[in-house]
Amino acid sequence: MIGPKQKGAILLTASAFFFALMSAFVRLAGDLPFWQKVIFRNAGALLMATAALLRSRTSPAVPRKNLLTLRI
Repeated sequence: MIGPKQKGAILLTASAFFFALMSAFVRLAGDLPFWQKVIFRNAGALLMATAALLRSRTSPAVPRKNLLTLRI
């Protein structure tokens, strides 16, 4: 069983790896318009966030009492 410090180090390393991978894919995309790169990058982030929410079985809804603390 790994402890919280090891888990944090693993997640931090994975995050850095995936950001570098995303940067490499943006460079490899070449001569695509900027808005297309943004849409595909955000679509990937949406898929990963959706998978994380489904895996943890939590709702993305914000409780009504906390709505004023959000900055939109």
